Amino acid sequence: MKEIILIDETSDLELHFDQGGEVVVYDQTHTDELFRKVIICNNTQLRWYGAISGQNTYNLQFITQSGESIVRILLLATADEKLTTTIHSTLQSSQTVSNIHILSLVGESGIIELNGTVQIDAHIAKVKGHILEENIFLGSKGSIRGIPSLFVHSDDVEAGHAARIERVSDEKLYYLRSRGIPKDDATVMMIESAVAGLLEGLDEKYQEEIVAKITKIF
Repeated sequence: MKEIILIDETSDLELHFDQGGEVVVYDQTHTDELFRKVIICNNTQLRWYGAISGQNTYNLQFITQSGESIVRILLLATADEKLTTTIHSTLQSSQTVSNIHILSLVGESGIIELNGTVQIDAHIAKVKGHILEENIFLGSKGSIRGIPSLFVHSDDVEAGHAARIERVSDEKLYYLRSRGIPKDDATVMMIESAVAGLLEGLDEKYQEEIVAKITKIF
């Protein structure tokens, strides 16, 4: 089993990953306001997982100088909470990769403000940059503000951005309930499925911790 590096609010605000090979990070940061810079070099393949919740402002900047950054972030905002998050990834060299997937879960009256961007610098080639924002409303009055953005300054690149917005499907809930599954349990099952897709590759122990946290706050 690959070693997982745990990150939280006490960790350095500027982190360098230059050891080469694959590195897996689980970000457990919980703070009111924080800006963190992450630098990837020496052909390191960074896998960054995180779950951010509460009344927080958290800015994450990834700078890939050599290698790749695969970022999977879960955002949670329950009733009357406002979560403001910036996730910015910059590719600075040829043959680098950045792939960001952000899943937002918003409860009743929760607010998420998200600024997700991938920037590809000039004069580089054979670069891949993608960002996906997936938003699921678990209440009737929640709000999500954010559009995934690309800033591309080179030609020989593969890049894309997308966003999906949905509510917990009444049809899917009906299907599960028709098979004797209570509504609350059916909702949890659907959330677990979405989270499992996002956090694929992260140790199951941490996935279970995140799901337990979601079921408590929603």
